[in-house]
Amino acid sequence: MRKIFAGMIFCLLVTSLFAIEPEEVSFRIKGIHEDLAGLVRDEYTDMMFLPYYILDIEGYRLYTNLSNLTSGNETALSDGGFSSPVVDNEYLIGGVVPFRRTKIGFIFNDYGSLTPETFSFWDQAGNFQTITGEHKEVYTGTDWLGRGYREEISAKSELEISSGTICFLFGFQPRDKTKRVGFVFEYKKDEGVSSKSYYDSYFLWSADSSTYSIKNYNKSEKYSESYITLAPAGEFQVNPDFTIGGMFGVILGKIETSDNETTDNYQSKEFLNQFGGTYTSEKDWTDFDNESVDLDGTGFGLRILGKYSLEKDLIFRGIFDYSSLPLEGVYTINKGSVTRKNGYGKNPPDPVEESSSEKVSIDKENMLLGFGFERRLNKKLLLVMGIKYEYSEINYKTYLEKNKSLIFPVGLEYKLNKWFVFRLGVSHRISTVEEREFPEGDEYSVDSSITKTRSTNFSFGAGIKLTENFQIDLLNFGTLIDMSQWQISAVFKFTTIGVKKGKKELSPEEISALKKKYWKKAVKEYNRENFDKAIYYWEKILEIDPNHKASLRRIEKAKEKKRELWGE
Repeated sequence: MRKIFAGMIFCLLVTSLFAIEPEEVSFRIKGIHEDLAGLVRDEYTDMMFLPYYILDIEGYRLYTNLSNLTSGNETALSDGGFSSPVVDNEYLIGGVVPFRRTKIGFIFNDYGSLTPETFSFWDQAGNFQTITGEHKEVYTGTDWLGRGYREEISAKSELEISSGTICFLFGFQPRDKTKRVGFVFEYKKDEGVSSKSYYDSYFLWSADSSTYSIKNYNKSEKYSESYITLAPAGEFQVNPDFTIGGMFGVILGKIETSDNETTDNYQSKEFLNQFGGTYTSEKDWTDFDNESVDLDGTGFGLRILGKYSLEKDLIFRGIFDYSSLPLEGVYTINKGSVTRKNGYGKNPPDPVEESSSEKVSIDKENMLLGFGFERRLNKKLLLVMGIKYEYSEINYKTYLEKNKSLIFPVGLEYKLNKWFVFRLGVSHRISTVEEREFPEGDEYSVDSSITKTRSTNFSFGAGIKLTENFQIDLLNFGTLIDMSQWQISAVFKFTTIGVKKGKKELSPEEISALKKKYWKKAVKEYNRENFDKAIYYWEKILEIDPNHKASLRRIEKAKEKKRELWGE
């Protein structure tokens, strides 16, 4: 929490020194609403969706989320809580580097959480125990025969999740300005471990004897999914108002799961005979039940994005995202019991074990279809709306799961002044989950269920441009009063335009090309209402040609627009 307050105080102090209009750059989508990703301009989500959008980024970029601010404190697991994760970390680092007519980007994103889970079991005294997180307790007393007893129980139940992504992006601008190409390499891995364990020691004594029993239980469920995507992409400008682009690539997938359950038991001879037995020695054995699945496969993915500018302040976007990944592998079962001492003083029997394996296959299919627009209602207010349809399917020979969602996101971005932008959004989701089970592959004995849910969630965010090259974004604080839910990102920009190497004399052709380059960038910034930057580029033209009348006129016009908008 101290880091959050320090960060906010830093932002307030620095913004009182700088007053520069924030641009519509990276991470704005998380404040408006993440469900609008792909439907609204955002340099980060655009280049992650289609890599050639990296060419829209000017100069260098450095992205980071500044700190670990997602939620919570790193404390011990406590008993009885159903709260948010006790440890929740998210890190982001990345950047963009230009090289002639190409741009290269790198993104590393890592997320991890540790959450207490609920766990129920029967203890050795015959009591039904339910714990959440970590639990320790000691029971003492006398039983119905007047014997003293002491039972010590320690139990723990937790879920640990981690997710990491490494992405390399490449964009190239051919001499034909109506075309752009790109390439992406992405490695993504999701892992999860659910651990449940308890240790139960039970001591029983009377005036002439004592006995005890120990039970140690451990259950670990693990899953790991990893995917590699290799995909080229390209865009074509049909006319000045309409562009369409897409990406088609190969997906390499691997899924590994395991469910291992082990129970170690020990009982002394006296403990056994108290129930009327005739045991001559103690009993010591282990029960185990292990299952695992190992799958891999190769699939494909297709993405399409179309963009149409009906007018300067009204832009429509449509997206399509589809992937199919069939996986094949082996399902293995290994369960049984190992006896070390059988209670009769005889040699322990051979281990009882059952092992089997079979080939399995799973088909994974995902689709996203979306349409939206962004409309600048006036010089300060931007409205964005969209609609999305999501579909995913997992098909196993005895199990089928389909998920369908219809999403209606709406967002607003309001320029409070020339250095601060406030963002908010709301999204309504209608989801249907259909599950079918075919026992032993028998399609005539079907157990099916359909679950429908509706949910509405809000997001809030802000953009603060501290200097020409440094911007802070408050990504998405779902609740304004709980600052532990706030996330902060930072973008560092380093422009390369206007840098001169040596005192090389430029040819008339080079001078003309440089003037056109500055003019194009100036007009682009002017249309975005970034008047300071537009004036900067027109002044660069005047450095080359002091008598360039069109640049002089445009500078005056930009200054006039600034006065109208900001009163300067």
